[in-house]
Amino acid sequence: MDEVAVSSGLLKQTLEAWEKQQPVPAVWQSFVAWPQLRGLSATELSLRLYDLCQEMVQQQLNGQRQVEGLPPITPPTTRPAALAVLVQEFSQNSEKLEGWSTLYHRHFSPVSLRPKEIETAVPHSRRNVDRRHRQGVDMLWELLYRQEMTAMGRTEMARLCRHLPPPDYAHLFGVETLLNRLLEWAVAAESLPFFSIEGIGGIGKTTIARAAAHQMAKRGGWADVLWVSARQYNLDVEHGRLQPTTRAAQTFADIALHLSEQLGQLHLAGLPAEVKLERLQPILKANPHLVIIDNLETLADVDMLIPRLEPLADPTRFLLTSRHTMSRYPYIHILPVPDLSLADSQRLIESELARRHKPPSLTPAQMATIYQTVGGLPLALKLIAAQLARRPYEQALSWLQQADLTDPYIFIYRHAWHSLSPPAQRLLVDIMEIGPDGENWEGLELLSGLEGVALGTAVDELIDVSLLETSHQQDALLYRLHRLTVTFLRADVLGGWKMW
Repeated sequence: MDEVAVSSGLLKQTLEAWEKQQPVPAVWQSFVAWPQLRGLSATELSLRLYDLCQEMVQQQLNGQRQVEGLPPITPPTTRPAALAVLVQEFSQNSEKLEGWSTLYHRHFSPVSLRPKEIETAVPHSRRNVDRRHRQGVDMLWELLYRQEMTAMGRTEMARLCRHLPPPDYAHLFGVETLLNRLLEWAVAAESLPFFSIEGIGGIGKTTIARAAAHQMAKRGGWADVLWVSARQYNLDVEHGRLQPTTRAAQTFADIALHLSEQLGQLHLAGLPAEVKLERLQPILKANPHLVIIDNLETLADVDMLIPRLEPLADPTRFLLTSRHTMSRYPYIHILPVPDLSLADSQRLIESELARRHKPPSLTPAQMATIYQTVGGLPLALKLIAAQLARRPYEQALSWLQQADLTDPYIFIYRHAWHSLSPPAQRLLVDIMEIGPDGENWEGLELLSGLEGVALGTAVDELIDVSLLETSHQQDALLYRLHRLTVTFLRADVLGGWKMW
């Protein structure tokens, strides 16, 4: 029902219709909070609506009676009984109780009382009786209005979120700061229209994007929320296996097609990708849309896509996730996703164990060993939790230290490894043993034997594919490898991958 239609005037019309035994306004069939009213005949609508309102009024009346220390009302079957209940309710000196009482006894009691009867029984002036009646009508209207607005909000939320994937999490840990940054970006008029969530595979980019999109939709202000996934595989955490996805976008043309379909522009299906985006531009420029493109790095022609999306932006916002940095584009905000802290990593594992009805029994030393091996990588921590739910800690640790968990990740690392130049590959292996705090530029030169432009080019390559991370300590820029990257290098690169 339209917000304006939910008015006290509509309720007064309806009460009068019941008094005169006339049909109630048909607009009630579009009342979102009560879908059971749809498709009814005029007679059925009047009866069903009356039953629903009667139940609501009696519930509110009993609530107020309880506040005043009175027992729940027994619907009166005789006029003297109805008048006795009315007098009891008016003797409590509660305006709210008197308002619900007047509304109930006028319209919803099995024995309806006329205004004159109420005026005589209370005793109150006719003016005061009318005031209490208006108060009761207004309270019922406010209740109906709140219920309808809540239902409309749920319906609108469901519409906006229809393209979002189901959440792959029960609880989120350690991402509040990242989510707040994304929410601020979404509403800041002066912000760049693109935001790229970046980090190593399994760090939680998709989870953060999905959670942010859901919260942005909840806040409203969007004509629609679109989600296009370029993810080629999903990970079965329970069994540590990769499952191919269906309809994953692989090219610029696929992205254009998915956007057209989600915007309802099915007639654009046969047109070239560039033409599709030209036809979508007026829609996306007229009203703000939120567009999420997940796993952008798997697209074959990402450098063709990004410049063609830029004309569609503002007021529309684009939220991207990628293992490769988009920092070369001046109109894209970059949000690197850090590891979870040790404490948040333990909370995540314990949450996963609790979800499987297993006691969270990790000691600080056991958790420290896990964290030393894989760091705060959410997907790896979920894999470990799945193992801990099935086997003792010692066996799970042996599985972990033998790097059996490399299988689900191997496509990530092999793809990244083979995309590197030989100098970048050498640098990655040479710096494998740097400490968790990182190494400065001079340290990289010393460890790798590279310097100047050659070292700079190799470092840029590793950063671009999220294999090398940077941090600032005082005035120094430090470089470090993710712990899981080191695990893979030891188990697979040094164990037999073709290097250079």
